[in-house]
Amino acid sequence: MELPVAGDAVRDWQVNRVIKPRAKILCTLMILVSLVVIIGNGKIILPVKIIVPLILVSVWSFVITRKSA
Repeated sequence: MELPVAGDAVRDWQVNRVIKPRAKILCTLMILVSLVVIIGNGKIILPVKIIVPLILVSVWSFVITRKSA
């Protein structure tokens, strides 16, 4: 909680169970980039192309459904 970059976000989550809108936007963008790379890469095997996007979408749905700060 003393970290200069993530300390406030950790504190917000532990105390109020909220995620700031900016963090939600960054999460969404990072997950979209990850999905594009995983799905677009021809060298990644099919099970990974199925399982990883499912995990990413699950994480994304958790994050966007939490209350905003």
